[in-house]
Amino acid sequence: MDSDFLHVWRRAVKKSRDEDELRDSLREHSRRVIGGPEGFADELFAWFLADRPDDAEAAEKLSLIPDMLDGRFEDRWDIYTPEDWEMLRDLVNGYAREMDMDDVTNIMRLVVDRGGFH
Repeated sequence: MDSDFLHVWRRAVKKSRDEDELRDSLREHSRRVIGGPEGFADELFAWFLADRPDDAEAAEKLSLIPDMLDGRFEDRWDIYTPEDWEMLRDLVNGYAREMDMDDVTNIMRLVVDRGGFH
């Protein structure tokens, strides 16, 4: 997802004429790419990009979520702040009953490794 989402994000930032249009376009794309229970991708989008849809670092953070869900454990996780890890912990905890248990396990493993539980 990383390259696909970032490619779409870069193109949307260049073409967009206003922030609302950009936000709507990126929110819809993130829903398609991230998937999950209804509302899950929207909450991720709201955390990372809703207030700053043209922020490259925030777009990169959102682009890595499918890698987390798929269990692709890479060395790029340092981009997330402690607050990001806490949000991910709380979000996955809230949606856990509706999510695939492998996805829950994959993200929670990262949250624990990154100190998201104090």
